[in-house]
Amino acid sequence: MGIVIGLVGCGRWGSNHLRVMKRLQNEGLVQRVVVCDVDGERLANIQADATYANLESMLSAEALAAVAIATPPETHLGLAKMVLDRNLPLLLEKPLSNNHAASKTFLAELPNDSILVVGYLLRHHEGLLQTQTAAFAKAVGNIRDVVYTRRTRRMRPDGATPISTLAVHAADTLAWLLAQPLMQGETVHAAHSENAASWRIRFPTGQTGAFDVAWATSDERRLVEIEGTRGRARIDFGSHEMTVIDSSGVVVRTERLADSEPLLAEWLHFLDSIKAGSPCVFPDIDRLLDQSEWLEINDPENGR
Repeated sequence: MGIVIGLVGCGRWGSNHLRVMKRLQNEGLVQRVVVCDVDGERLANIQADATYANLESMLSAEALAAVAIATPPETHLGLAKMVLDRNLPLLLEKPLSNNHAASKTFLAELPNDSILVVGYLLRHHEGLLQTQTAAFAKAVGNIRDVVYTRRTRRMRPDGATPISTLAVHAADTLAWLLAQPLMQGETVHAAHSENAASWRIRFPTGQTGAFDVAWATSDERRLVEIEGTRGRARIDFGSHEMTVIDSSGVVVRTERLADSEPLLAEWLHFLDSIKAGSPCVFPDIDRLLDQSEWLEINDPENGR
């Protein structure tokens, strides 16, 4: 018997999860896809094997193998607890929540046998995964500086903030690539408005990280730029290209990245975790707590 996956929330980003889930179903990796959403009008237009008005009904009616939650951050922990209390593997959209104290309690009380994957899909992006290889280290050296840029023409969604919404991927990427806790960094530049935020952090190691994010811009920019002790690299999420430049400024190579979708890669990682059946939290608990605390301190709207 194939596995049944439940999706909670089918808004703008949840609909992307549903699209990927259907692809996995078409490829025979998932047997049934079921969805719940509190918006009745939206639910009526969803194409799934079954739909439900709430999570309780879906949990009672379906023999679920796992659940994905793509709802607003303030609802995450309550829904997540319902899923994990049934010992079901969970893919939970980032951030964990918009309240650090609640996130800390949730993680402290997490059952030891939990399978929890938090949806930092850039950790599954081919270009960023290459930064973890020996070949990248040979070309670029030890990473000294990371700059994340995300500027979009889209208007700011209601209730969203540039730091906790747009920069949440930036914060995770900086901490991951620099291998540094955000809370150990010193803020040397900070600016934010209703639609934009820019930040620079210096760590005790001398490494630095920065981000520049904004809605309602004149262009689309999605970049990660990395400076190392031997060279530099630029990963363009828009053109799907990685460029590596040596210390003298000569382009060593420009590589067209495969057209693999990070969200699909994230789902394949989740399915592998389900199949393995071993307890896991991804990213690890220390990283989740570090980011949660940093967001609480630095986003004036976070958790308010």
